[in-house]
Amino acid sequence: MARKNSRKENQSNLSPAPPAVGRPKTKGPAEAAPRPQNGPGHPGASLPSHPLAKMPLSGKTVAIVGGLDRLQTSYTDCVTRLGGQCMFHTGKVKGSCRRLKQMVAGADMVVFMTSINSHNALSLVKDECKRCRKQFCPLRQTGSSSLHKALTDLSAEAPGPAL
Repeated sequence: MARKNSRKENQSNLSPAPPAVGRPKTKGPAEAAPRPQNGPGHPGASLPSHPLAKMPLSGKTVAIVGGLDRLQTSYTDCVTRLGGQCMFHTGKVKGSCRRLKQMVAGADMVVFMTSINSHNALSLVKDECKRCRKQFCPLRQTGSSSLHKALTDLSAEAPGPAL
């Protein structure tokens, strides 16, 4: 027993090791430098940040139906960076579907995320897009980078304003 006590006493008497000489002190997680938000993998990274730069959506309204609720702000940011306005609907149509129809009618183009949506919502949105002559883009992936690519492709094939 005396040995155990002497070891504890020896450990408590030890002083902390001096800092290593010649090595720079590394920053901890709280002190780390902030990461840039528009890195090379970011959906809006290829767009110039100049306010007068050409925006592919240039004021159009995009209705996004479906997708993940937790990514709604990411979807909205993606549309905004491309120069458009975003409307979002979860695609859940229990009972009345009036709000979804009104949203499709008020949009210039509709992106429908098929992987997280019902067949009922798909047929409803497709029929409403045909009736209102809106651009319809089914999208299998739910990520914002997939949305960014789909919107740039969709805006490239969109007809210009009638003169």
